[in-house]
Amino acid sequence: MAGFYPQFSGLSQESHRQGARVERLAARNTAHYLVASDWARGSLVDEIGVMPQRITVAPFGPAITAPDPMPPREASGGPLELLFVASDWERKNGNTALRIHHALHERTGARLTIVGETPALSPMSGVRTVGRVSPRALSRLYTCADVLLEPSRANASGVVITDALAHGLPVLATDVGGVATLLRPGVGGWLLPPDRIVEDAISILGSLDRADLAALSRSASEDARERLSWSAWADAFDRAVQASLRDDQY
Repeated sequence: MAGFYPQFSGLSQESHRQGARVERLAARNTAHYLVASDWARGSLVDEIGVMPQRITVAPFGPAITAPDPMPPREASGGPLELLFVASDWERKNGNTALRIHHALHERTGARLTIVGETPALSPMSGVRTVGRVSPRALSRLYTCADVLLEPSRANASGVVITDALAHGLPVLATDVGGVATLLRPGVGGWLLPPDRIVEDAISILGSLDRADLAALSRSASEDARERLSWSAWADAFDRAVQASLRDDQY
């Protein structure tokens, strides 16, 4: 997390040394790790020296339960409905989400709904801000939107992405941190390099076929049920416990 999330950037060298020492001491007394992403697993292996067989990757399930059954997403016409959920405007790269929307709005009439804390924004055509909303209201927004924009600068293991996929909402995201563990390109959406996020997003969403979008929504929902559920996490937890019991040499 150091140098990745804003609140853990600019730390002193002494803070880095202390943090690394605490992690290494903890590793001596940890039989097995359960982490939410391959990115976190790589950090333990490369920076702390934990043996790979002592780590299980298990993404968290959703924070917001999707309707059951999910209402079908129709392959109808109309402007593309984009959703951006901003818990932290700078880290979530809100200005980039606005740039993507502005270009798409001019070309296709796309509309953008912004949830969460935002800076003071000038009125913009096709943009709606709703502030913080209840879990039930956010679930409705996930269900009604066409694509979640997630151009984050830093993302350890985005619960917003998991929530969206569980609702069958395709995600267009920056490939940073633990996002690649959650989002499978072509299955749940699009995973784009940080230095190409605006150009590639405009190209992809500007020519998006509605039938393809409906198919992507179905595959996103199916993938989330299989991999990104709390039952899948519990199964992984059980495997981690069994592995630690088999190997007491740590």
